[in-house]
Amino acid sequence: YKVEIPENARGGPLVQNFVAGGTIGLIATIQEIISSLHKEESVGVLCDNLHIKRVLDLGLESVTKERGTMRIMTKIESQGTEFNSVISVNDKSNNFKGSKFETILRVTQRNADYIGYTRAVEKLFVIELD
Repeated sequence: YKVEIPENARGGPLVQNFVAGGTIGLIATIQEIISSLHKEESVGVLCDNLHIKRVLDLGLESVTKERGTMRIMTKIESQGTEFNSVISVNDKSNNFKGSKFETILRVTQRNADYIGYTRAVEKLFVIELD
């Protein structure tokens, strides 16, 4: 997305991108990312919809309990929060082509992505779910 970055914005690590095939691959990718982070870091796992959130709640239940500083939420639910690291799950199965409301849906998705991406204070990981 085209975004103006203020001159006084601080730098940080580059965004890391991943592709996950299916929910098993998604959960494995998230677990791999989390294992590379310090236990003290707060982590937000942010997704596009409640269906993916429920899958992640079940698949990452033990990791969430173990860390204590990790939350799984939709991107919209995350508004107003901040995390040291954000893992943003983008559901690519949302295909808006041919929809009567294609433009509105695309703008809504872009806004949700922006909310999710800006929750990261230090690190951002983006996972494309096929």
